[in-house]
Amino acid sequence: MRKIFYTFFIAFLAIIVVLRIYSVGHQKTYHAALQLNHNLLKISEAYVRVVSPNAKSGAIFFTIENGTDSEVLLSGVKTAVAKRAELHSHKENKNGVMSMMKIESGVKIAPNSVAVFKRGGQHIMLMGLNQSLENGDIVPIELIFQDQFAQLNITVDNDRLVEHSSHWWDYIKKIIFNR
Repeated sequence: MRKIFYTFFIAFLAIIVVLRIYSVGHQKTYHAALQLNHNLLKISEAYVRVVSPNAKSGAIFFTIENGTDSEVLLSGVKTAVAKRAELHSHKENKNGVMSMMKIESGVKIAPNSVAVFKRGGQHIMLMGLNQSLENGDIVPIELIFQDQFAQLNITVDNDRLVEHSSHWWDYIKKIIFNR
């Protein structure tokens, strides 16, 4: 019985070590922080994705952490690399078909919460690209929050995989990696 327990314990420790090593290169990268009411609004994990270097459209994905005590409204976005940049989301119709739609009223971010702009969800749509975009290119954008702006330089990363999250993995990351 001791031998089985010892084997499982060693395997568990090995998994913890592997997960910790994995996390070293995967820390959040903050692209911008706005000071609102003496608290911070942080933008992280931002990247641009295009289907091909000659694509006429692309999308931007990121996370916003609202560390303030009040609701914040992301009302728009500006960029020089596209004719139009819009806040978008996906909606499923009665037949189960997903379609994109512009978010006219902006995105409200509750106090002390996180808004994730991801594939298959809310994102920024770049339409009518003025130039080709390849991996490593930098796309300057300006996020509009009520009367303030966040200027970001976001890297094109067409190789980034979609992160599939589960409550279990989120719990493990929180305990082990403090994130």
